[in-house]
Amino acid sequence: MNGTSLGEIVYLINSTLDKVLPPVMAVLLAGFTISSLWRKQPTEGGLFEWIKFLTLLEALPLFLWVVIPVAIQAVVSSSPPSTMTTLIDWGGVFISTTLIIYWFSHEHSGYRGVITVLWIDTTLLAGWLIARWLGLLFISIPLLVWFYRLASHIALIVLPSSNPDDAREKRERVLAFLSYLFGVQRPFFVTIDGSLRGIEKRIPGDLVHRIHWVRGLIWTKSHQVVGITIGKQFQRVDGPGVIFLKQLERPLEVVDLRTQLRSSVIEAVTQDGIPIKAVVFASFAIDRRPWTRQQHEALTLLNPALKDARTPDVLGGRYPFSRARVRAALTRTSILADSRSEECETPPLLYWDDWVLKRVEEAARHVLAQRTLDELWRPKNDFEGANALNEIADAIRQRVETLLQEYGIQLFSARVARIMFWDEMKEEKQKKGEKLSPQEEEALSKEKADGEDIIRKQIAAWRSEWERRCKATLTQGKAEAERLKYDAQAYAYLALLTAIAESLREIDLQDPTIPHSTIAIRFAGALKNLLQQLSEETATGFPDQLGLFNHFTSEGTSHD
Repeated sequence: MNGTSLGEIVYLINSTLDKVLPPVMAVLLAGFTISSLWRKQPTEGGLFEWIKFLTLLEALPLFLWVVIPVAIQAVVSSSPPSTMTTLIDWGGVFISTTLIIYWFSHEHSGYRGVITVLWIDTTLLAGWLIARWLGLLFISIPLLVWFYRLASHIALIVLPSSNPDDAREKRERVLAFLSYLFGVQRPFFVTIDGSLRGIEKRIPGDLVHRIHWVRGLIWTKSHQVVGITIGKQFQRVDGPGVIFLKQLERPLEVVDLRTQLRSSVIEAVTQDGIPIKAVVFASFAIDRRPWTRQQHEALTLLNPALKDARTPDVLGGRYPFSRARVRAALTRTSILADSRSEECETPPLLYWDDWVLKRVEEAARHVLAQRTLDELWRPKNDFEGANALNEIADAIRQRVETLLQEYGIQLFSARVARIMFWDEMKEEKQKKGEKLSPQEEEALSKEKADGEDIIRKQIAAWRSEWERRCKATLTQGKAEAERLKYDAQAYAYLALLTAIAESLREIDLQDPTIPHSTIAIRFAGALKNLLQQLSEETATGFPDQLGLFNHFTSEGTSHD
């Protein structure tokens, strides 16, 4: 009797719901549909968007294949539909939901979304078969809530996290996992270990479809951030850690916040025409320093993208950074000029750090072209501790430091580490036991063959230049020697005349009565002694002059 009464109550409730729920469901479905059409691009697709998607996915076929036939059956006949009719109606629900989810998910997920939807349909069918509307309300819907809670817990376990206690991040992780279960996810990316900017697509997905609650994911290391775009428009800089992708968003480039070390071998020509190879080294990073107001104003005039880049705005973690400076650096990413051909389907990119190295290489070539070959080792400003390579490094830094800072990049060091000639690279590898590849052998042979004739001509020009310098130096030395000789003679004559004048003055002061002839004979004797001393010191001799003074002094003595 109690069982019969319970069955009658269930039948009565279901019969009432047969008449009440169809119009209510019709109104709700119409409201959801209008809301979806009106809000074409919601700013934030959250859990409500997922519930609306699931409602439209399940309720619309359920309304068309089950609710409407049940309502018609309730109006036409007071008896419930047969089991066969129920199964046929639910078959329409299964087919409709399966086709819809397959349409959205098969390209990137295969049958994963179909399996999830079939499980949901089976849960609804089980509740319907047990107690129709009451079975849906008290059996199927609680099971679906349990399914959502289980999926949420699994999402928080299996998906990576930057801040496990952040409520917004938890919600995004749940949405990303639900997107994966339904097979409609956007791509999931992971940065590659040991790679500077490598990013691997672990799970493919659709960037374009308009299911707004769907999420993709990028998992980066603690020293990496990612530039994100929507089509050709730059959207934002995000990271480090877990980044969630929304509709149309895709990663542009991974930026390493650590100090970057780069080196390359360049070809250059010295001022005197000698071709050389040089190893160029650069050390730089995204600028982490706070700028003064004057620095910020000056750099903003050069690059308006640095308007909000005066200080780092992300301070958590080991590597603070400014999003505006990272964005400014990413504007240097471009397609290599020599790769723009029809044969190259995906031309290689010149990334921001490669661009920095290119600028340092250009500056190094320019600085080396302003120095002769010997000035590569001899400093122009020679003083104790001076080094030519340090001079070259300072000149390179002066040329590129401000340019790099315009794009939010701090230069720590830029220098020429080594200067080489044609065969040194080959010899160095042979010493290390390394073998050159056929391409490297061919390139070196070609370089050597092309450069030999140029080198001979330039060595001849270099030799003539040094001969000209030597002749100029010798001529200058001879002129200087002649000048010194005449200066010495003039000094000697002046000293002699001065000595004579002083002697005459002293003799006149001592005894004015001495005859002038006696004085002259004494001076002649003094000059004779001086000539004898000079002849002994210079080994030249003055025979004519000495003979003249001997005759003069002997005559003067006999006369006296």
